[in-house]
Amino acid sequence: MHLSNTLPHNNRIEIADVLRGFAVMGITLIHFIERFSLNSFPEETCNFLIFTDRVIWDSVFFTFSGKAYCIFALLFGFSFFIQDNSQKLKGKDFRGRFAWRLVLLLFIACINSALFPGEILVLYALLGYVLIAVCRLSTRTVTIIAVILLLQPIELGQIIYALINPDYVINADLDAPYWELVNTAQKEGSFLEMCKTAIWTGNVANMGWMLLHGRVTQTAGLFMVGMIIGRSNAFLYSEKNIKIWIKVFIIAVTAFFPIYGLINILPDFISREALLVPSVLLCKSLSNIAFTGIMFAGIILVYYLTTLKNVLHKFAPYGRMSLTNYLSQSLIGGFLFYNWGLGLYLHTGITACILIGVSVFFLQYFFCNWWLRSHRQLGQRKVTKIAVRWGESYIVADDGTVWYAGEFNINQAECLDPPHLVPTRVTNIDNVADIALGQYHELYLKKDGSVWASGYGSAAHSSTIYADKAPHQVMDQASEIAAGDLHSLVLKKDGTVWAWGDNREGQLGDGTTRRSAIPVQVQFPKR
Repeated sequence: MHLSNTLPHNNRIEIADVLRGFAVMGITLIHFIERFSLNSFPEETCNFLIFTDRVIWDSVFFTFSGKAYCIFALLFGFSFFIQDNSQKLKGKDFRGRFAWRLVLLLFIACINSALFPGEILVLYALLGYVLIAVCRLSTRTVTIIAVILLLQPIELGQIIYALINPDYVINADLDAPYWELVNTAQKEGSFLEMCKTAIWTGNVANMGWMLLHGRVTQTAGLFMVGMIIGRSNAFLYSEKNIKIWIKVFIIAVTAFFPIYGLINILPDFISREALLVPSVLLCKSLSNIAFTGIMFAGIILVYYLTTLKNVLHKFAPYGRMSLTNYLSQSLIGGFLFYNWGLGLYLHTGITACILIGVSVFFLQYFFCNWWLRSHRQLGQRKVTKIAVRWGESYIVADDGTVWYAGEFNINQAECLDPPHLVPTRVTNIDNVADIALGQYHELYLKKDGSVWASGYGSAAHSSTIYADKAPHQVMDQASEIAAGDLHSLVLKKDGTVWAWGDNREGQLGDGTTRRSAIPVQVQFPKR
């Protein structure tokens, strides 16, 4: 049993989100040039588009096909470990809850498969129970099981059997009739006809294809590798982990090129199909894993060791909403290309498909950034300023939001409600850079240099003035703020100091003891 308490308290590791975002982007691009186009391309295409179509097809497939999903599978196992480990540290068992989540995932996947035949989440939902079965085993045992699964035992068995039995004949196209029915529904059927065909026949075709092409055992093995990565805390930055990922990168590069080359020369040495087909599948599987290792370790090293971290960081919001992005690309792509929607498959080649896919990616990307900015909690933000008074705490986050916890009502001098036991956002102020607290009032310095005030007697700080619950602007061009019990100070960018509020002790520095409801300039004595 492995317990780790070295992970961040919010269980969020940004590099995992970066990798997940990169993987979903790759999956989206692959789907747009392969699954949504239905391999139906316009007959009248200029030579330039023929050239770009080929370049795009080869480049995208070489980079992402069979690799993006591998990264996603690794992170599925990693996410399971994070949640399971978090619950174990609390003395709870996550396995039952995870089993129920897999049921929900299967339900979601089946609905999505009606829109997008070839749905990988169905496989994830079914194979996820493997993680429940192995999560209490030792890391060594899990590693052995994962290696066996990644070595494609079904294909190895076929190779051995073909060597023993010269009469063995393999049928590698068992899924073809099912795919033909699905493609016909996509090209000619209505929305209901396509859904009816896809949700059953499409899943049969897809599961058959994945079983014949080694995706089932490979995915289960990748789940376990992801769990092992979590156990070892390999995503966290340390000198030891950097050395590990450098080794992974070197090993992956060393393994990829000979295996990839072997795929291309195997037909020259093996003529018997029963032996050739599983041999090629085995080599393709291993080459995909090796190239996945190159990308996986490469991204981690670039993220931690170079200034390109700022670029990779931009994938994190996209990765945090990976399920939303994956499901939405199915709906958008189906509507754009299939017969029940706009039917663009008849009019678009590879170049047009990739441009549409990139556009969809950017739409999703901007939506994710907007959504997370609007809905993220305090724990997902960096704190820049803090302030306290009596039984109250105020926190300013890096995005300009203000959060409140403690005894009193927000912006009121009377304790009317139960205390806020966890930080609660102050919804009537934003874009805040700094905060200062008086006895019954609050000062906010916004990032644009404006000063805003709220609270009991915030205008004149007099007990005769009722609470101003909504912050109102007092000054601009400010660089610093301070609050006394019943008065306020502002340092402007021009170096002048302004004050307002109670002045019984001459704290306004204007040469009088009269309180002021409006800012007055502090008068320094003449030399």
